[in-house]
Amino acid sequence: MSDSYRNRVLALKTGIRSFALWTHKRRTLWFAVAAAGNSAIITMATLLMQLPGQSDATITGLLLIVIICLALSVAFPVAGDLVAGSDHKTEQIALVRTLVERSGGSDRLLIFPRLSELSDADLGSTPTRYTQTHSSPYIARPQDDDAVSEMLAKSHPPYPFIIIWGPTKAGKSRTAIEAARKALDSDTRVLIPKNGRSLAELCRSNALSGRNEWPALVWMDDIRSPDLEELSHEILSTVRNCATIVATMTAGRRFEVIQTNTEVSAVARSALASADSHELVFRPPNALERAEAERLYPEEDFQSSIAETLVGGTELLAKYRTAHDVNPSGCALVRAAVDARRVGVSRPIREAELQSLFDMYLPMLRSDLAPTRKQFDDGLMWACTPVASQVALLREVAMQGTRAWNVLDHIVAADDGAGQAAIRPIPDPLWKYLIDLVSPEDAFDIAFSADARGALDSEIYAFLKSSESELDDVRSRALFNLGVLMYMQGDLNSAETYYRRTYKLHRGEPSNKAATNLASILQDRESFAEAEQLLRRVIKEGRAEEMARAAHNLGNMLDGLGDAEGAEEAYRVAIESGISEYIGDASVNLGVIYKKKGRFEEAVDAYRTAMASSSKKAAAIAAVNLGNLLREQGNLQEAASAYHAALEVDHPDEHPKAAMLLGDLQSETGDLEGAQQSYRIAISSGQSTVRSRAAFALGQLLYDIPGELTNARNAYEIGMEAADSEIAAAAGFRLASLLEEHEYIDEALAIYRIVAESRDPIFSASSAANVGRLMALGGDPVGALDAFELSLQLGDIHSVLATIAKLGDTLVIEGNIDAAKRAYQLAMGSRDTEWSLHATIGLGIILAQERDAEGAYELLTRVTNSGHQELAALANQVIEELFELP
Repeated sequence: MSDSYRNRVLALKTGIRSFALWTHKRRTLWFAVAAAGNSAIITMATLLMQLPGQSDATITGLLLIVIICLALSVAFPVAGDLVAGSDHKTEQIALVRTLVERSGGSDRLLIFPRLSELSDADLGSTPTRYTQTHSSPYIARPQDDDAVSEMLAKSHPPYPFIIIWGPTKAGKSRTAIEAARKALDSDTRVLIPKNGRSLAELCRSNALSGRNEWPALVWMDDIRSPDLEELSHEILSTVRNCATIVATMTAGRRFEVIQTNTEVSAVARSALASADSHELVFRPPNALERAEAERLYPEEDFQSSIAETLVGGTELLAKYRTAHDVNPSGCALVRAAVDARRVGVSRPIREAELQSLFDMYLPMLRSDLAPTRKQFDDGLMWACTPVASQVALLREVAMQGTRAWNVLDHIVAADDGAGQAAIRPIPDPLWKYLIDLVSPEDAFDIAFSADARGALDSEIYAFLKSSESELDDVRSRALFNLGVLMYMQGDLNSAETYYRRTYKLHRGEPSNKAATNLASILQDRESFAEAEQLLRRVIKEGRAEEMARAAHNLGNMLDGLGDAEGAEEAYRVAIESGISEYIGDASVNLGVIYKKKGRFEEAVDAYRTAMASSSKKAAAIAAVNLGNLLREQGNLQEAASAYHAALEVDHPDEHPKAAMLLGDLQSETGDLEGAQQSYRIAISSGQSTVRSRAAFALGQLLYDIPGELTNARNAYEIGMEAADSEIAAAAGFRLASLLEEHEYIDEALAIYRIVAESRDPIFSASSAANVGRLMALGGDPVGALDAFELSLQLGDIHSVLATIAKLGDTLVIEGNIDAAKRAYQLAMGSRDTEWSLHATIGLGIILAQERDAEGAYELLTRVTNSGHQELAALANQVIEELFELP
């Protein structure tokens, strides 16, 4: 067969294929054209057959042409469907193979290998001399093995998402591998994505749908913050609908995720929280494990963990720690690879990158050594030379046609302070140097490491680099995170710019989140119309989680603007979204709206919905609100049940509040023992406002109970520590009264003074009066007068005036005329007529005795003219006696 003939055949096949695809893509147009063409051919054939003299062969030929045309009008679109389906499957297979670490053969059914076909090394276990000879039996740890196997046992969707975490070389990968082999069928298909982004891309491309091999296993060894950040609620739901997810994670990386508190890592924290976690402890084997280990590995000395022993971790650490002096070139290479991993490059480091970093690191170690190619090669040979375990500090791997190296994770953890080792600082210049060196996609991962390590400038620089990515998803997420960081720094203009750029990309989750955040900025600027427009667009176009958040925020905004009906509608959308994070909060807010409107039954239902949600905070707030509502309605028994429900949630903010409110309710209904217990729970919470209020209430309960002086005193002393001055003053006044009743006069006097000096509008005047009274009883009339004067300044109460006037009489009897005069003068300044007149008479008598007849007569005459019958008569009598008037 000649080449020209082959080319013509190939061209014909290509033409037919292209035409079939064209009919598939434009099916409506094709059927319209084909119908018209077939109608014309049928009409023409009918006319020809009706002509006289037509042979049977001619008629048969015309019928055959009609049948062929009809068949081709259907065959081409059908063929196009088949070609398109085949192309789609081929594209999916190609896509999958770019996104997974290991795939099967050419058969599309084998693209995901079976669990039985994968070695320990394929699944992430560090290769050792034992795995190389296929003689690496597993040493069982029954408690951990059984716990992980039980977590894997669920046989229906949503399938488990499990993270096994702990220090490096605690045995995470081997434990996970053995548990999976024990709990799952050996024919289970396994997907090993290259990273979280690859798994998300597989989900978005529908590469995991419609496969008979599922449910399967998704294996993610050594998961990191950037991987978790890709596992949104939607991605996890898609994967867990058809596969179990098993991941391992170092304790250090898990801590990095947990300690972040910004929106940059919010998805990672949420994904981590949604997983079932099992911790593996780094420890030597116990007696039974040691016996089995020594039987299976007689050449090893298991002084450390099993995993560290088998990889020669102790020897490798020793080799690394002496490298500065033994082989500085090798030390520079290993440090460069370690720091690249610490900064956030989790993939193997390429030769060109390692060479560039070597040029930076070697001069930092030895200024007398030039980073030549020979130094690089010698150092690389030293770093890649294994110890007795056949494990090296650096392990070469093939990577897209170039040499690349992985660094042992145990060394990375050691430089980060694992095992009580000193933390080796990451050189400050490395962040920018490495960000400039790697791709925008790698820079995106570096940004999350910078976020976890608090390197804000490097985080911003990395996101700026990744915002230039050709991958729309990476670019949009980078821009969104830049908006978050600018907002955190108070740069709202830049935040708005980045959010708007993200929104305009229309890349699903990042764009919708950016729109919701932008709406918050616009609300602060009172641009409510545009904010509402953005939120309603997210509600209409966003996925469930984004829609729920936007609806919740819209409800809050409309409620603040007084649009209760609009807020109610928005909260209902958030509730109906099914996203647990927002069901609780929206239900609480809806309950508050219903209560304000007097729709109490609907408020009760909304609060109960919140109580059933997965949000501990919303459940606790709803239970407290429900208790308050039921109490106001007189339904005390159900109110108590609601407060008990809030206590069971054990939320740090609402738990003490619920305990205090329950104590109030129990006190009101006569359950004093229960009230005491509830108040003590509130006091023990440490929440200052609730603690002091509950302490005061407990003191009031114990005040009159015999034998409870010490407990009542302790409670009042806690109440005196309150930031609320009114509670502090009330607690102090009651404590001083209690101490006085029990004749602890000096202590009572000291506390009365504290309350008096607090200038509390309710208790200070009374406390100052009590200070004066106790000092007068204690023989210190001058001090008493000072206290009484303060009391009058604070409150001018009747009991103080009577006491001052009587004190003046006592001082006259005792002969302390100066003090008596001062007492009478204080009492005279009062608005209380009776005691003012009494003091006026007393002072008039003293002035008369001091021969100030004019002053005495003036005072006494004031009383006689006062209109007070009894005291006027007394004053008149005194005038007659003193001045011997007829």
